Formats: sequence, C-alpha cells, structure tokens
Amino acid sequence: MLAAGSQNANPAVVSALIQAGANVNATDQDDRTVLTRAPQKNNISPETAALQLLKDRFGDEHPYTRAFDPNRHAARRQAGTGNRGKTALIYAVENHANPAVISALLQAGAEVNVADLEGKTALMLASGSKNANLAVVSALLRAGAEVNVVGKDGDTPLIKALRANANPDVIAALLQAGADETVTGKDGKSAATLAAEAAKGKIAFVTNTVSCSEEEYRPAQWLKAQYGHRVIHVTWPDNFMAEQEQMIEIVAKIAADPDVKALIINQAVPGTNAAVDKLLETRDDVFVVYCTPHENPSGVTARASLILLPDELGMGETMPVQAKKMGAKTFVHYSFPRHLSQPLLSARRELLRIKCEEIGLQFVDATAVDPTSDLGLPGAQQFILEDVPKMVAKYGKDTAFFTTFCAGQIPLIKAVVDTGAIYPQPCCPSPYHGFPAALGTQSDLNEPNNLQYVIGETRKIIAAAGMTGRVSTWAVSSTMAYSYVGFEYAMKIINGETPFVGPGGANIDKALVEQIFSEYAGVPVTMTALREGGKEYPNFLMNLTGYITY
Repeated sequence: MLAAGSQNANPAVVSALIQAGANVNATDQDDRTVLTRAPQKNNISPETAALQLLKDRFGDEHPYTRAFDPNRHAARRQAGTGNRGKTALIYAVENHANPAVISALLQAGAEVNVADLEGKTALMLASGSKNANLAVVSALLRAGAEVNVVGKDGDTPLIKALRANANPDVIAALLQAGADETVTGKDGKSAATLAAEAAKGKIAFVTNTVSCSEEEYRPAQWLKAQYGHRVIHVTWPDNFMAEQEQMIEIVAKIAADPDVKALIINQAVPGTNAAVDKLLETRDDVFVVYCTPHENPSGVTARASLILLPDELGMGETMPVQAKKMGAKTFVHYSFPRHLSQPLLSARRELLRIKCEEIGLQFVDATAVDPTSDLGLPGAQQFILEDVPKMVAKYGKDTAFFTTFCAGQIPLIKAVVDTGAIYPQPCCPSPYHGFPAALGTQSDLNEPNNLQYVIGETRKIIAAAGMTGRVSTWAVSSTMAYSYVGFEYAMKIINGETPFVGPGGANIDKALVEQIFSEYAGVPVTMTALREGGKEYPNFLMNLTGYITY
C-alpha cells in the first residue's frame, strides 16, 4: 500500500506489484502489505527488492517468481482487516499519489467503496482534501464511487469538499455525479447551507506565531478547523518590528480576496496601522478588529471597527475588592520605574492606592527589580522569591500580592503558595498566565477544552497546598476570548443579524460585544469605552471579566 500511497509513487512499480499478484484490496495492520510499503521517496522495501531479484534471476513467468506472495504477512490480520483497515487505494488517495497510480489500482479491481475503520471511503478522502485533485475524484466516480455515502462523522463527500474549501471543479464534478445538496452533515448543516454560508463571506485572522503567543495563535486554528471553508489564518513575522513591509504584504493579500468580509488581528502589534492602511486603500466593506493594540488610540480607532483590550484602569478598582473578599488586610504592589513611566500603569497604581484606602486595606508600594536591568530576568525573579516571605513576616499571611511584569508571575505565585498569602490575579489575568509553570500543571493549547483542564488541575494543587480561597484570576484568557468575540460579531454582520461597522466604529454595539464575551467566558463581562484627553472612543472597548477563586 505504501508503494501506492506515496506522493512519489511510481506507477510502473505499482503495476509490477499488481502483476506479481499483490492483493489490491488487502487492508493493513501496523506492519503493512507490500503495496503499503516503500518506495516512498524512492526507498525500496525488502519485499519489493526480493520480488525484483526473483524477476531478474528467473523472469516474470517462472514458477518461483509467480509463487512469491508479497502479502504473506497479511495472515496476521483477523478476518481480513487490520488496525486501520486502509486499502492500497485509500492509502494512495490519502497521500495524494499520482493519479496514474489511482487508475492502475482501479483497473486492477480495487474496491472503490470500501471504507477504512474511521468510516472514510476513497472518495471522501479525495473530496475532503484542501488540495483535492479533479483527476482523482473523476477516476473514482467513473469507477462507481458512491457519491452520497455518509461517513461515521455524518458528512458526505460533497460536505467534506465544502468544509475543506476544495477546488470548485471537484465540487462541480460531485454535483454532476448526483451529490445530494440536501443531506445534512455532522453539524446539522447541508451542503446547500454550507455553500450559501461560504458565499456570504470569509473571515481572516492575522495572529502572532505559536512561538510568540499560543493564546493568540490557537483560537484561530480551532476556528479554521471548525469553519475551514470560511476562515483564513496567517501570521505576522516573528520579528515584526523589522519586517514592516512583509506585514503590509500580508494584509494586502487578504484585501485582494473579495470574499473576505472581516479581518481579526490578534495582536495589533506595532506596524498594524500601516498594514491596514493598505487594505483601506481598496476596501471599505471589511469589518476590522484590533486585539491588544500597541499604537496610539487615535490612530487605531480611526482604522479599526472594533478594538479590544483589558481594562487596565478598571483593575485598579476590582483588584482590591477581590483581595478583600479573599481575606486580605494588606495589598503589596510590586513594580519598577520603567513600568511606572507608562501613564496607564502609573494611573492604575494610584487607583489601587485610593481604592485600598477606601475599603480599609493597607497599600504597600514596593519597588521590584527590573528584568531589563543588569541583574536580568533571573535576578528579577529571585528578588520576588526572596522578598515575598519578608513581606509576609512583616504584614502577615493576609497580604495580597500583585506585580506589573509578566515574568514575575511565576515566582510570585510560587512564593504566595509557599507562604500562604493571597494572590488576586496576574498582570494579564488568565488561567494560563503563570499558573501552569508555577504549579507544575500540564497545559496543551492544541486542545480546545484545555482551559477547563488547566482550571481543574490548578484548583486541585491549590487545595492540596491548603490555599483554597486565596488564589484567583479571571475566568478566561482575554487574549483568547478576543478572537472568539471578534469572530462572532463578524459572523453576525455577515449573516445580516447586525449592521456593518466600518473604520471608526461609531455604530458598534457595545451591549452585543458584552453579550458575546459573557457567553464565551461563562461569567459577566463589562466593557468600557476608552476616554482619553476628554474624548471618548466608542469602538475602543476595554473588558473587565469576572473572577474564579480557586
């Protein structure tokens, strides 16, 4: 099967194996039949080599050659089926083999409607590939492939083709062969519905790479897997500060696709404005979402339809309240001059001080080590590990701790748990921020349901440490939520459920944003429009999300 199932499969080799008696309808086990073995990329398997030696020595028709059975290990299979049940034809289709190989197998009698153990036939696999080959699909149809077969997942070949955004000629060939547009698939949607949705428009994501931020990258991948034919996902260059021209090219390419009706940028790193300017030169019909923008508010609000950012100032009021609910009597704020030179962080510190005084908490303004100083990140983290116990000795265990720098969260969480103090939230509140590394939990953002797993594991570790009720964070990652909020709002626009919002976002529906965000988070989320210099920006919405207390 591997001889047939390689992109580099040689039709002559496959034909020779068939002529030698290879069973084209044998199914594989973990050790496979000769047709599932090499040559892949010109590597010859022992079975193929042995067959060739017999031919060279005795000729094709000699009894020794004809008696050689390259499929003898197939006896290990039970009732003719292996662990995966893939025939040579299925392997060939799955691995995008040369169409001539597919034809050779079909002419030799390969059963075209056999399904593997996952319930997929060759036509399903051929149709559901993003690189679907019209010649292969046509050959399968001519050989009698069942065009309306339903897989174990509930999808037909036509539905799979539409989900994969396959070659339009492949979709046309399936329809011409009698594909039923009314049959519904695994999500209750028919091919006709999927086609109609695709015609309404696509949504493009530009995120940082997975190496820069999994929390930005993964949601776009999950949404693409779910809405494949409607979602485009590309990434900024890793070194975006030095690749501004490439950023412009990325957005220009998206703008050139007339089917794209929404663009979600997570994060809106420096240079995003220049890239979006390129889109706005030719398009005025694209809903543009900036997530966590790095450029000035007046610039981003003029270009984007919707901007999403955590409410840093609002945290100045919510954090002390949360800390007091958890039993805090003192609130320690760790930062350093470089961070406090930023107006937003400086203003938040002042709000924290005022709110602490208002509700009866002692506010302690502590200077931490800057990770960009000569001591570096290790020195900054070590300072936190050593200073927290001193603070607890001075003020007692009912002391809440907060620091403004991301890399400080891991040592701060460790130190708080070790001393029995209080930790209301990370600087970027999320169940993922600092907790897995500090507590040793396993986190796999490849899995869409990983959030609840991480929350559950964190809760167990906190309870085992006798810290129940003394550690909290926001219920979801805002970074991840922004992708979903932007996507759902865009879908409502595309589906005609809410009006289009252009640059400047004057008509953005704040209540709808809050509703979508709250439904995703599972807790109430409050959005506040940014006010700066006496001006309010209605499309620059900042979120405060409800806490989960471990």
